[in-house]
Amino acid sequence: MITTAYGPHEVVEEAARALQKLRPAISWTPKMVVTAMELSSSPAVGDPPAGQMLRVLPVKETPQAVPAGLCNDVLLAEEAVVEKLTDYHVAFKKDVGLYDPQETRESHRQAMEAFIATCEVYVWQVGADIAAVSTAGRALADVGRGIQLVYTSPPHRRRGCAAALVATIGAALNERGLRTCLNADPRGAHGAKRLYEKLGFANQGLMQQVRFSELAPEPCA
Repeated sequence: MITTAYGPHEVVEEAARALQKLRPAISWTPKMVVTAMELSSSPAVGDPPAGQMLRVLPVKETPQAVPAGLCNDVLLAEEAVVEKLTDYHVAFKKDVGLYDPQETRESHRQAMEAFIATCEVYVWQVGADIAAVSTAGRALADVGRGIQLVYTSPPHRRRGCAAALVATIGAALNERGLRTCLNADPRGAHGAKRLYEKLGFANQGLMQQVRFSELAPEPCA
């Protein structure tokens, strides 16, 4: 048996220790600690970089057939787009330390296609190239959205693309009266937490992911 718990840092560790006392056969391993952040003011990035935000829609959909998104400009998820976003999904997992070598490219593609199916994947496109990607489909009850999968391709880093994308998403949610939350890796090599703080996100505490495992009982003879 393997399962994962995700929640406030202290609460998850306390629950893990309590569970292990009840069932010593269970082991638990901290997998990731992130900083929970919420947008506390209207984001501003100054002059935006070259490019624009586009909403990625499945090819089978049309803009008229899906609920209104956070922008009107659309990029259809043609094969080349899905392949590019799959590359970014793999790279994102590696960047944040969640990459599992046992996962296949097909599993990463399926994960990306599931995001695209929500019609809440957004990219920052510069010319014909997708510079950055993010999703805003994780609902927080009916009061807000969670931003996930923020990734910038290496050639476009340090140019403000991710900042512009996150800020534009946050501003659009703010206009709709919705709260905007995300998780940032405080140990990340690309300074995501500092970037989000500059955009107006405030620290809401640490969240931890813990993996529990237990050996299956021996079958009876």
